[in-house]
Amino acid sequence: MLQLWGAPEAEKLVIVPGAPFYAANQAVELSNWCDRLAESTSCSASRSSSFFLAYLVYDLLHVLAVYPLLGGAVTVVHHSAFAGASLVAGLSRAFPFSFGWLILGEASTPFLNGRWLLRTLAAPHPGFAPAAAAVLGLSSPGALELLLDACFALTFLVMRAVVYAIGLAHLLGALWRGFGAPIPLMARCAMPALVAAGFCLNLVWSRKLLIKLRAALAPATPSGRTRGTPGSRARQK
Repeated sequence: MLQLWGAPEAEKLVIVPGAPFYAANQAVELSNWCDRLAESTSCSASRSSSFFLAYLVYDLLHVLAVYPLLGGAVTVVHHSAFAGASLVAGLSRAFPFSFGWLILGEASTPFLNGRWLLRTLAAPHPGFAPAAAAVLGLSSPGALELLLDACFALTFLVMRAVVYAIGLAHLLGALWRGFGAPIPLMARCAMPALVAAGFCLNLVWSRKLLIKLRAALAPATPSGRTRGTPGSRARQK
């Protein structure tokens, strides 16, 4: 990803065998069909980068299996859009730079998984959360969960709102200037549309995160309500 930062605009959009940044492009390339690639060395990069698509499909099926426990229609649309973008990038062997900053959006996921782990193990292993909090020098499991929530919110807002917005602007600008001409027309249209749709959904979640952070950080009044917010907002998880 860092190597591609200084690459020519054309190589950020199109993977060209033998080009100066070809090796860097392979490191982030999404392609699940090794037999489609002319170079046998591409297969190792393809298998590793296909984990992102596999993760999306697995998570989408998990969400659907317990729907709507883990998320409603917005989550389904979000995962479907990103899986579609992954397929477009893999089939067309294009958009390596965009795929790189899309992956960076998952930097918030470990904190979300950590919170899920704490809650899942709370009943069968009541000593796990206090021990984990003690290892990190925290006073209680509640403080640990609050730390995970804060880290999740921070990385989500930075990666999926700020970095994503910069990456989307770069993608649209590069396509507008004609650097994506070698890419098939359908892929040139589908990729920015799917990425833009994902950005809109990220903004919806970012707004919800900011509301929850405001409720969590605002001082409580003697009545138990959060100052400056409705009582129902103070009871949000």
